[in-house]
This record gives sequence, structure tokens and C-alpha cells, in this order.
Amino acid sequence: GVDILAINGTQTLTHGYAVMFEELAALRTAGVTDFRLSPHGLDMLRVAQLHRDVLDGRCAPAVAGEALRAMTGELPWVNGFLHGQPGMRWVANPLQ
Repeated sequence: GVDILAINGTQTLTHGYAVMFEELAALRTAGVTDFRLSPHGLDMLRVAQLHRDVLDGRCAPAVAGEALRAMTGELPWVNGFLHGQPGMRWVANPLQ
């Protein structure tokens, strides 16, 4: 009775938005040079700008998260896969 998957054409995705503002710096330090944003029914130009601002140090991850939460409403955020947990989970304050 809980939504955990979303269908996107031929893909099956986690139901929720993968949000990794807090992890971007660590991913970059680990050698990740490219980040892909999956399109959603949001203002994707704003979403891209928030990510760019965090990557460039113009915006703190928490501030970007607040702006994104205003856009995503109650739809869950997910980041568990990056932290060795089920992908549908949310790990709050992952760097603490």
C-alpha cells in the first residue's frame, strides 16, 4: 500500500526524488565530474540552477534543499543507495 516505484517509459524508478545536495562535494572529491538530472514535472531550469549554485559554492546545500522542498511538496526524497541502504530510503544529514 506504499508507493515505492514509478514507471518512466521503459524504466522502473524509485518513487521519489533522488536528492543529493549534501553529497555533491564528496562526490566531486571522489572524482565524479558529471552529474545528470532526471527530468520531472518541475521547473527543471530552477532545479538545474540550484545544483549549479551548490556545486559552485554560491548556495549552501541546506538552502538549496529548502528551495527544492518548496517545489517537490510531499513527494518523498531518496538517497539511500548512495549510503548503502535501500534506494527508497532517505538518509538525513548524511555527512554527520
